[in-house]
Amino acid sequence: MAERKERKRLFNEHLLKFVPLAAHIRRLLDDHRPPRVRSASELEDHLIRRDAEITLGTVTGWGRYAKLFERRQGATAAPGNF
Repeated sequence: MAERKERKRLFNEHLLKFVPLAAHIRRLLDDHRPPRVRSASELEDHLIRRDAEITLGTVTGWGRYAKLFERRQGATAAPGNF
């Protein structure tokens, strides 16, 4: 169990350090801004909509695993739903 916690802690640290989108979402959450809408629209400036959704869903999954961000009460499991 301790090994799993350590892996998650390290993964959390590396997400913030090496995945700019994860760090950006964390900052939006800390500022109480709606991260899904803002992050999705920002990604769509650089990627087609489907790729933006996949990217946001992937980073969201990583962030949840690392306890970087948690699912909101009542939120659905849709990609990018924090």
